[in-house]
Amino acid sequence: MPGAVDYAKLLTSLGSADFRELRPAQDAALAHYSAGHSTTGDLAIELPTGAGKSLIALLICEAWRREGATVAVLTGNEVLARQMESEGRLLGVPVVRFEGEGGSVPPSARRRYRRAGAIAVMNYWVMFNQNPVVDSADLLVIDDAHLAEGALDSLYSVEVDRYDHPALFRSLVQDRAQAFPDY
Repeated sequence: MPGAVDYAKLLTSLGSADFRELRPAQDAALAHYSAGHSTTGDLAIELPTGAGKSLIALLICEAWRREGATVAVLTGNEVLARQMESEGRLLGVPVVRFEGEGGSVPPSARRRYRRAGAIAVMNYWVMFNQNPVVDSADLLVIDDAHLAEGALDSLYSVEVDRYDHPALFRSLVQDRAQAFPDY
C-alpha cells in the first residue's frame, strides 16, 4: 500500500536512540520489499535469529500505518508480544498490545488500532479464537509463523474419535482413502 519507501530515511526520521541505522541484510530486505513487493499479497522474509526481523517488520508496519492502514503483528506467545511492543516503543512507533480475553483489551487501544493510530501487537490466540474482538488488519505480520499452528488448529480442524463415532469415522477414512489413494 505505501509504495516505494526509503526505509533508512524513515528510521532516521523516528529519531530512535536505540535504532539508528539498518544493518546490510535489513537494508537489502527492505529495499527489495519497497522496490517490488509492497503490494504482494503474501510475503515471507526469512533471516537468521538475531538478524533484525523485528525492526524490518516494525518499519514496514509503520509505513503502512502512516498511509492510514490498520496494522497488526501476531507473535507466538505473550512474551514475544511484549518484546515486540518494547522494540516498537524503543523505535518510536505507536504500539498497543492486546493481551488476554476480549474484555480485557481496553477500548481506547482497540480504537487507536482501528483508526490506524497505533500498530497492534498480540499473540495468535487474541486474533484467532472463537470470539475475536480484534478487527482484521489491512496488513497482518505473522512473526514465527510456525508457532501459529496451535492457535489455528482448534479453529480449523475437527476431531472424530473412532470409538465414539465408529460409523462416521469409517466413512471419513473411506472417503479420504478414495480421494488420496497414495496415502
